[in-house]
Amino acid sequence: MAENEFVVVGRPRKRNEPTPSEKAITETLIKTGERLEAAETEIQTLSAQLRASEAQRQDEFNKMKDINSSLLRRLEEIEINTTKNNNRASVIKERIEAVVPGVQSLVDEQTEKMSKVIDTHSTLTTLARENSNKATINTRAITDLTSQVNYLNNMFGVTPTSRAQHQY
Repeated sequence: MAENEFVVVGRPRKRNEPTPSEKAITETLIKTGERLEAAETEIQTLSAQLRASEAQRQDEFNKMKDINSSLLRRLEEIEINTTKNNNRASVIKERIEAVVPGVQSLVDEQTEKMSKVIDTHSTLTTLARENSNKATINTRAITDLTSQVNYLNNMFGVTPTSRAQHQY
């Protein structure tokens, strides 16, 4: 064979027909395009999910913001009520402190009076015992005198009728 001769193997190629390397590049481009479309579809899906997630997060944020606002309002109400209650407690304490000395003096007076009554009761109880003892002694003395008078009346013959005649 000569140096400039070509050997054609296979079928002859037409003029506009692509070469095998062009076919390989075309297939690679088609596959790359398909992958690009798949990636774009995935990006769109992920973007939609991201937007939905952001919307859900925003909704949750708004709900938390509303809850936080209501809790802050409730806290302010509680602080106001606490202040009012503390003021009322101070007023009540002042009133009690104003009344306590007067009540304490009344209690002290009543305690002093009760002490006097107890002392008087004790003294009267002692006097009552003494009087009871004296009454017992006097009763015995009267009984003795009565028996002596009766004895003397019997001895001298004095009767109730004769006694009535001698009375003034």
